[in-house]
Amino acid sequence: MTVINADIFNVYIRSSVSTNRYVKVLFTLFNLGAFVTLLWLAISMQKDGPAPLIFLLPLIYFFSLGKYLIWNIFGEEIIIVNVTHVSYQHSYGLWKTKLKTEKYSLIEAWPVDETQTEEDVKLWFGSYQKETKLRETVFQSTIAIKASEWLSVYNLLSEIQLDEFSVEKGFPKIYSN
Repeated sequence: MTVINADIFNVYIRSSVSTNRYVKVLFTLFNLGAFVTLLWLAISMQKDGPAPLIFLLPLIYFFSLGKYLIWNIFGEEIIIVNVTHVSYQHSYGLWKTKLKTEKYSLIEAWPVDETQTEEDVKLWFGSYQKETKLRETVFQSTIAIKASEWLSVYNLLSEIQLDEFSVEKGFPKIYSN
């Protein structure tokens, strides 16, 4: 599910991971089973003598692969776009990553899969390298959105760009009737 809002300076895109309920249950059972197995293994290795470092094994598993379980259940991507910068953040439900802001000069929507019946696209933000004039990726969304939602984002950005140009040149604000 994607929610798109805008104000006079920014377009706000909030996309949630759409994982099937059965897949969520399967992920949960698999990760719980792996965590319990590693914990049991750590406890069973204590018979020979105390080895507290072995308890790091289940914790390392949880923080490395367990985050994918949390992402597939609660994952959300927050993107804030204006005419020149993109800010992005990933929410895992229990915590959020740090908000990062990058400058871009190109924005495109790339199809996820040519064979899908619904047109899903991923947003791509890029710029040109100064030395080589080649395109480089600044940010690419991890969650796909529908092509119609992309069109609405593009239209909102076009309106913001027109309004910024109008303010810069001293033109009155234009309203469509």
